[in-house]
Amino acid sequence: LGAWLRKLDLDELQSVFMLNGWDNVNFLNGVIDKDDLRELGVNNDKIRKRLMSSVEEDLPRTKPHVRPTSVEQWLQSLDLSHLLMGFNTNHMSSMSRVLEIWEVELTTTLNIKHVGHRKRIMQSILDIRKLQHHEKRKKYRLRLCVDTTA
Repeated sequence: LGAWLRKLDLDELQSVFMLNGWDNVNFLNGVIDKDDLRELGVNNDKIRKRLMSSVEEDLPRTKPHVRPTSVEQWLQSLDLSHLLMGFNTNHMSSMSRVLEIWEVELTTTLNIKHVGHRKRIMQSILDIRKLQHHEKRKKYRLRLCVDTTA
């Protein structure tokens, strides 16, 4: 994060990014938006545009290629392993339950304070749901091919 912000000559923003859970550049592209930057106190429109442009052009877009098989594996992939106990304590210890989480549960039940972490989690859940949908469609098409050749 620090190196990326230094490259943009905006290293004074590092602490505010960190304090709000925007602590990993691998989870900014596709997650953070201009409104989030405004909430961080980035009120200068040119700076917000420069940040968003760099997020979209220079930073990786992390998406799951394989569905995680456990909550522990999933949280590790998000660099949020420290949240595992909260998920387990609140009976969210299976991926099927995690995929049903509502955003409000992240604050009310799991007490996840950092907006960056909450948005990272919700984007990941959306990405996994899309991956599941794609896998189901692929399996269905494969079944159709097998049925028509039989």
